Amino acid sequence: MFSKKFLVLSVALFSSAVFAAGFNCDKSAVIAERLICSNAKLSALDVDLNKAYKSALESASSASKTTLIKEQRNWLAYARDSCEDVNCLKDAYTTRIALLRKNVEWIVNARPIPMAIDGQQRNVVFHRDPNEEVVFFNKKLSEEGGKRLIECHRLVSLPVGYANSDQTYGAYCTMISDKGRRNVIICADKFIGHFSFEDYENDKENDLNLIEFTNRKCFGG
Repeated sequence: MFSKKFLVLSVALFSSAVFAAGFNCDKSAVIAERLICSNAKLSALDVDLNKAYKSALESASSASKTTLIKEQRNWLAYARDSCEDVNCLKDAYTTRIALLRKNVEWIVNARPIPMAIDGQQRNVVFHRDPNEEVVFFNKKLSEEGGKRLIECHRLVSLPVGYANSDQTYGAYCTMISDKGRRNVIICADKFIGHFSFEDYENDKENDLNLIEFTNRKCFGG
């Protein structure tokens, strides 16, 4: 009798653990989801994330809801799903939850900041969604063969004249190819078509280097 009760209790506990995340663990298809389903702390973070996202969506203006939905999808597809270990996922979730919990009404990028870059005046925009231009970058990379970005974690743009005009984008990203993963700094221009990328060391990652690279390699005629 005791063994049957113990068996029923064990099954119940196991089932609740499997479905503790904010998605069906039986249908998890990527490494990140499998890690979340097998780790109680990550599962709890996933539940917290869903709560924070729901609250952020309720706080967002009607004009910003679509932007937030797209931003969240980008985060799931790139920031979360590019993770291959527990620490990466913890960092990704902690950062995302903190941003969502601000419950801002307007989901917009920071205002352009006038900066003198290489002796020239530029307007620099820091983007709220660092994965906003992954598809655009990957279209450019398709010409290189066998290379694609799996996530970006910092994105800037250098608009011409005003924020939504023809822009040059630059980002710090993770690229995957037949040689594995590598950190790259990348830029592309949507008007003229300039495009460039190169490997970089983590200790060289900072905003000024990204802005100068983008301006030097991809901005202008």
